[in-house]
Amino acid sequence: MALSLYDKAHLVAAAIRVLTHTQKTAPTLSSISELLGISQEETAWMLHVLATNDIVTEVTAGSITRYFLADVSRIETLPKQPTESQLDQELAKFKNARQEMESKAQSILAEQAEKQKSRFAEIEKKLKEATASRAKKSPT
Repeated sequence: MALSLYDKAHLVAAAIRVLTHTQKTAPTLSSISELLGISQEETAWMLHVLATNDIVTEVTAGSITRYFLADVSRIETLPKQPTESQLDQELAKFKNARQEMESKAQSILAEQAEKQKSRFAEIEKKLKEATASRAKKSPT
């Protein structure tokens, strides 16, 4: 099921709340990603979107970036309709192309099996004719 940006924002905000409570410190990208069970790339994209909408604040200290909730009420301004990403569109095109290739391969295999069946039937017919003509020629 495709989630809308609105739904994903609520999930990320909830993850930040839970991790802040359990870890007693603001969470990192990897801990949010791990809790939600989604890739770090998608999590980073979501956090970037939330940061640009002033829903989340990023604080970088050294090489560690931690995330704090800023104005969660702004989530309500995000679109509630799921949008199909370009990746999803490309994946759907790939799946359709793959299905077409598989059906084409199946039809080719079925055609070859039919040709082989007709060849064997033809060979069997010739063998029967040859054995029948031999049986007529050699009276035993």
